Amino acid sequence: MIKLLDDRQRDDAFEAEWISISLAYFHGLPRRVSKKLKHFSLSTDADGNFLVLLNGNASFVPQWDFRSGADGPSAI
Repeated sequence: MIKLLDDRQRDDAFEAEWISISLAYFHGLPRRVSKKLKHFSLSTDADGNFLVLLNGNASFVPQWDFRSGADGPSAI
């Protein structure tokens, strides 16, 4: 997860990888579960956190920048 945060831009590919890694890390799901399934839904809350619905099960995935909320990295 840390390597992903250090190496990648915050684009759609980053978001897909973040969700995949987070589902594996936080919920014990296979690493590429969202790519293997044809039907899943994804929503975000006001803080940029994700709710992933896979096979009827909802899984929370935190937003990647824990310092500043949904607006992206903050200056420290």
